Amino acid sequence: MDEAQQHEEDVGRFLYAIHNASMRRWPYRHFVATEVLDPAPVEELRALDLSCLMDRLKDRRGTDINANRYSLSLIPGPTVDLPPPVIRLGQLFEAAPVAHALFAVFRDVIEQRMRLVEGGGRLRRSLDLIEDRTGYSLPPHTDQQTKLVTLILYFDDAPVGTSIYTPRQGFNINGAPTSAHYARRAFTRVATAPHRAGNALCFAPSQGSFHGVEPVEPGARRYLAQFHLIAADPKDLIT
Repeated sequence: MDEAQQHEEDVGRFLYAIHNASMRRWPYRHFVATEVLDPAPVEELRALDLSCLMDRLKDRRGTDINANRYSLSLIPGPTVDLPPPVIRLGQLFEAAPVAHALFAVFRDVIEQRMRLVEGGGRLRRSLDLIEDRTGYSLPPHTDQQTKLVTLILYFDDAPVGTSIYTPRQGFNINGAPTSAHYARRAFTRVATAPHRAGNALCFAPSQGSFHGVEPVEPGARRYLAQFHLIAADPKDLIT
């Protein structure tokens, strides 16, 4: 199979998984899609050691980030040479039908947050490879800010997935800053998307899209990618 045909099949498999995933509507719109990628490239990605190319996220974004998360940006693209499985992954998420499909699935949610008429509504994409190491955890937060779609794609089987939370009685959701991370004691964990190779969790960030990661146990790791559709101009957002 040549590269063009392989890419076409990668995109087709992704679209099939996304469009046939079962949408869950509580506590916010989200779905878990299975077999988003062919098992062969997932295994190739899992076998790679990219630690020498990854940066500690805390060093780039500030003191509120857990020191045990490492990442490599693929969109915008890096300046280093990358192994073929990583290039293949980046090409998948650069394909226009992927962004169009995710936008279409969550269009009604996005329309509540962003002006899509009168020249507004320009989007950009981001894609990061991520490794969470022993001790990593992420408190409940919404991803809101300028992110309009979040997709988390898993490359290995890990005991800690991505948890979904609801605020406990007394939490003022209307007064909550969109960028904040909150104490777990103010929330109830209602579900956890399993961290299984080839599966993905996807949602449209909103005022109530609280999610996070419980602590990664000693000797364990989480290997994943995060893809976002982001408002190119924050002025297009409805505040």
